[in-house]
Amino acid sequence: MKCVQNQFHQTHLESWIDMPQIYEQLNNQAQDCNKFLVDISNSIQSSIQLFEKLKDGIKLKYMLNKERLAKMNVQQLNIAVGEMIQFQEYKIQAQNTINNCVKTFYQDLTKLIVKLRIDELNYCIQNEYNNNQQQNNQNGSKQLSILNQNEIFESTIKIFNQSQSLNSENLTAFSIKSSTLKSLGQFAEAIIWADKALKIDPNHINSLYCKAKCLYMLDKYEEAEKWVDKVFKFDPNHVNSLRCKGESLIQQGNYSNALTWINKALEIETSDVNTIYLKAHCLYLLFQYNEAILETEKALKKDPFHLNSLCCKIRSLCMLDKYEEAIIWADKALSKEPNHLIILTYKTQSLFILDRFQEAIVQADLVLDMNPKDINTLDCKAQCLLQLANYKDAIIVADRILTLNPKHLSALRYKATCLYALNQYRDAISYADQVMIIDPNDETIIITKANSLKQLGQLKEALIWQDKALSINPENISMLLSKTQCLFQQDRFQETIQCANKVLILDKNNLEILHFKAKSLRLLGQQDDTIQQADKVLAFDCKHINSLNWKQQCLQQLSEQQNAYAIMDVTVDQKYVDSFSEKAINLLQTGQYQDALVLADQALSIDSKNIKTLQCKLLCIFKLKQYENAIELSNQILKIDINNIASLQCLADSLRILGQYKEAVIEIDKILSLNSNSVNALQCKALCLNLLGQQKEALVLANKALTIDPNYVDALSCKANILQYMGQYSQALKLSEQVLNEHPYNLDSLKCKAHCLYMLTRFKDAINQAKVILDHEPKNINILQIYVQSLFKLSIFDEAIISADKILEIYPHHIDILLCKAHSLRLLGKFNETLEIIDKVLSIDSNNINGMQCKAQTLYILDKNADSIIWTEKVLAIDPNHISTLHCKADNLRLLGNYNEAIKWADKVLVIDPKFVNALYCKADSLRSLSQYKEALIWTDKALAVDPRHVNSLGTKGDILRIFKKYDIALKFFDLALNINPNSYFSLSQKGLCLQEQKRYQEAIICYEKALKIQPNSGWTLCRKKQCEETLIKCRSGVKQF
Repeated sequence: MKCVQNQFHQTHLESWIDMPQIYEQLNNQAQDCNKFLVDISNSIQSSIQLFEKLKDGIKLKYMLNKERLAKMNVQQLNIAVGEMIQFQEYKIQAQNTINNCVKTFYQDLTKLIVKLRIDELNYCIQNEYNNNQQQNNQNGSKQLSILNQNEIFESTIKIFNQSQSLNSENLTAFSIKSSTLKSLGQFAEAIIWADKALKIDPNHINSLYCKAKCLYMLDKYEEAEKWVDKVFKFDPNHVNSLRCKGESLIQQGNYSNALTWINKALEIETSDVNTIYLKAHCLYLLFQYNEAILETEKALKKDPFHLNSLCCKIRSLCMLDKYEEAIIWADKALSKEPNHLIILTYKTQSLFILDRFQEAIVQADLVLDMNPKDINTLDCKAQCLLQLANYKDAIIVADRILTLNPKHLSALRYKATCLYALNQYRDAISYADQVMIIDPNDETIIITKANSLKQLGQLKEALIWQDKALSINPENISMLLSKTQCLFQQDRFQETIQCANKVLILDKNNLEILHFKAKSLRLLGQQDDTIQQADKVLAFDCKHINSLNWKQQCLQQLSEQQNAYAIMDVTVDQKYVDSFSEKAINLLQTGQYQDALVLADQALSIDSKNIKTLQCKLLCIFKLKQYENAIELSNQILKIDINNIASLQCLADSLRILGQYKEAVIEIDKILSLNSNSVNALQCKALCLNLLGQQKEALVLANKALTIDPNYVDALSCKANILQYMGQYSQALKLSEQVLNEHPYNLDSLKCKAHCLYMLTRFKDAINQAKVILDHEPKNINILQIYVQSLFKLSIFDEAIISADKILEIYPHHIDILLCKAHSLRLLGKFNETLEIIDKVLSIDSNNINGMQCKAQTLYILDKNADSIIWTEKVLAIDPNHISTLHCKADNLRLLGNYNEAIKWADKVLVIDPKFVNALYCKADSLRSLSQYKEALIWTDKALAVDPRHVNSLGTKGDILRIFKKYDIALKFFDLALNINPNSYFSLSQKGLCLQEQKRYQEAIICYEKALKIQPNSGWTLCRKKQCEETLIKCRSGVKQF
C-alpha cells in the first residue's frame, strides 16, 4: 500500500495488488469517512442551532402582540417604538449578511460536489454492477444500480436549484443541471436548461453538445445536426459531437456520410468502444457485413462483453448465413445478459433456419415472456411447430398473431395448413379463403383448398381449384395426380387419361398414374390400350395382381383365351409366385384374408405340413379375429417346428387379445430367448405387462423396442398406451398423433387418442375421435363410454341419453352409463326418471357413492329435504369429506329452517374449500335468517368475491340492504340478480317487498306477479300482493295511509 502512503498512485497489474492490504485499508478509510461525515454534520447542526437562536431573538424583539403591549409601562413602550423604527435597517443588514453567507456556502458546496467527479463514480458503480451481475441476480442488481445513480443525479439537481435561487446567472449550474437531466432521460427539460446556459454564453460547448444530444434522443435529427455544427465552429475535434453527428446521419439513412464523421471521431479517440461499435453498425447498414464484423472484433478486444458490438456481430453473421457461428456469439452475449431481447430473437431465427425447431421454440418462449406481442417471434414459433407437425399448438400461436393482426398473411396460411393436417377441412377452407382475399394467387393455399374440397367429397369444386393451382404451376405433379384421382372418381375417364398423360410427360415411370390410366382405359372398353398400360405397370412390378387381372380380362374380351389362360398360369407359375401358397401370401398382403385362406387350404390339401403355407393360414385366421383357432393352429405348427418365432408371436398375440396376459408373457419369453431384439415380442410383452399393472417395466420394454426401430408403429402405439395408463395424457396424445400422421386408421392409436382427449377435457375432439373408431368397432364399450361421457360434459344431455340407451341395450347393467344417463335426466329436469335409474344403479351396487349422491341431489331438487339428508348421511358414512354432499346436507338443513346446523355443515365444506361459493351463500343466508345481518353481509361479500354473478348471493345481499333501509342499493343488487336470472323467485319477491316498503305499490305488484308465475301457490307473495292492491284502492279513494 505504498501508493496510499506516498499519496501517489499508478496503475498496477492484477498480480501486483495485495488484496488483503487493500481490504484493510478500505475498512480504515470507511471508518475515517464515517467520522468525517459525523463531524461535518455536527458542524452544520451547530450552525442550524445558532440560526434557530437568531430567529427566536428576532421574534422576541420584533413580534409584539396585544397581550405583551398591555403589560408594558411607558418606558418600555418608548423603547419598543424606537426598536420598530430600527427594524427595517436591521432586517436589510441581516438579510444581506445571511444571503452572502449562504451564497458562498452553496458555491463552495457545488465546487466540492464537482470535485467528487460524480460521472466517474457512476462509472465505478456500473463497473461494480457488471462484476456482481455474473454472480448475483441480474435484475435486482441492475435496478439497485440505476436507483442509486438516479438518486445521485436528483440530489445534484436539488443542489443546483438552490444555487440558481441565489444566482440566476450561474452558467455552471445551468450547464451541469442540463447534463444531469439528460442523464436522467428528461431530454425536453434538459434542453430548457441548456438554452438558459446558452443565453449567458452562446458559445458554451458543453451546453451546445447537451442540447444537440437531447434533440437526437427526441428523434429531432436534423435539428441535432445544426447544433452539433455549432460545436464544430469552436472545437472541430469534439469527439462526442462528432459521434452525435454520425448517429443523427444514421437515423436519417445517410450512412456513407455518417461513416465519415464516425471515422473523424475515431482518429481522435481510436480506442473508444462505443464509437467503434457505431462504425460497425454503420457498415452493417451499408450491407458491408464482413467489414462490420471486423470492427466489432476491435470493440470486443477492448470489452469482450460489449453488448451492442456482440449484437451487431450476430446480426452480420446472420446476414452472411453463418448461423452456427451467430448462435455461438449469441450464447456468449446471453451469458452476460440473458434477457437481451434482440439477441434472443436472432438466436431463435438462426435455430429455425438450421432446422433446430425444438430449440428455437425454447428461445422463442423466452422472447415472448418479455414481449408477448412480438409478431415476428410468434411467426417463427408457429413455423417451428408446423415443421414438428405439432399442428394444434401451431394453431394456438397463429391465433395469438391474428389477435394482434387479423390480416397477418402467414398466420392465416399456417392456420389453414394445420387445420387441413388435422382433417378439419371445412375450417381449412374458411382460412384459405381469408388468405386469398389478401393474396388471390397464393399457390400453397389454393392447393390446400383444392385438397380440402377433395377430402370432403366436393369433387367438382375441388377440380376448379386444382385448375387454378395448375394455372400458376402447370407442372405441379402432386396437383396433377390429385386432379387425375378426382376425374376418375367422377367417372370422367377420358379426361382422367388426358390428365394422366400430362403427369407421364413429367414422370414417365409414375406407377400410380400408369395404374389410373390402365383402369380408365379398361372402363372405356379400350382393351388393347389397357393391355399396353398393364404391361408398363408389370414392367416395374411383375406381381401386380390388378394389372395381371385387367390384362387377363382384356384378353378374354378379345377372345384370346390361350393368352388369358397363360396370364392365369402366370399368377401361380413357379417363375412368378412359386405356388398356390405364394398367391395366398399375396392375397394376405393385400388384405384379402378369406380368399387367401381358401388358397392356403388348397395348398395344404397337397402338402399338409408345409410350414410356409401353415403360417400363411395362421395369419389369415388371426387377421379374421379367430383367435382360439389361431392358438390351436399355432400349437400345431410348433409341434413341427418348436422354435418357429412367427407362430410363437401369433400364439402370444392371440392369448393377449383373449386377456390371458400371463400365458402370453410365457410365450413371449420363449421368443426373446431366441431373439432378444425381437421388436414384435418386446412390444407384445410391454402391452401385457401394462395391462397387468406393471407400467414401469412395460415402458422399459417399449423404449427398448423403439431404440431398435424408432419408427415401429406398434411400439409407438404401445408406448402411448402405457403413458395413458400412467396418466401422462399429453405425452401419450403426442405419440398417438405421431402414429396417426402416418397411419390414420391405426385403431390402437385412435383409441388411445380418444381416451387422452377425454382426460384432457377436450370433449369435442374426443367425440369426433370416438365416431371414427365406432365406424370400425360399433360395440366397443370403452369408446362408447367416452362418447356418452363427452356429450354429457358438453351439456348435450338429450344426445347423451340416446347414446346411453344404445349402450344399455348391449350392456344393461353398465353402472357408469346408467349414472351418466341419470345425471343427464336430472339436469334436464326429469327428476322422477332420474330416481328410477338411480334405484337401478343401487340395486346393482348398493354402496355406489355416486348413485347415492345423485339420489340425494335429486331429492333436494324435489324439495324432499328430509329424505335427501338421509342419503347424504349414507354418502358421508363412506366418505366424510365428500364436499358436494356436505354442501347438499347443509343446504337441506337451511331449507328445513335448521340454520345453526346448516352453518355448521357449511363450515365443514369451507374447511376443505374456502371458495366453495354455494357453501358461502348457504352460510350467509342462514345468518340472514337468524337476523345476524352484519355477519350475513360479510359472508355474501365473500361469496360474491368468488363469483360476482352468483344470483342467490346477489339476492341475499339485496335483502340484507333492504333490512338496513338502503333501498336504492338493495334494488341495484336485485336487478343484478334478475339480469342474470329473470326467474329468480327470491329476488323477485324481495324486490317487491323493497318497493312496497318504499310505498311504490304498483311496481311492487308487478314484481309479485312475476314471482307468482314461478311459485303460484306462495301464500306469502299472494298476501303481499293483496296488501299492495288494497293500499292502492284506499289511496285512490282518498284514504290517507299512516
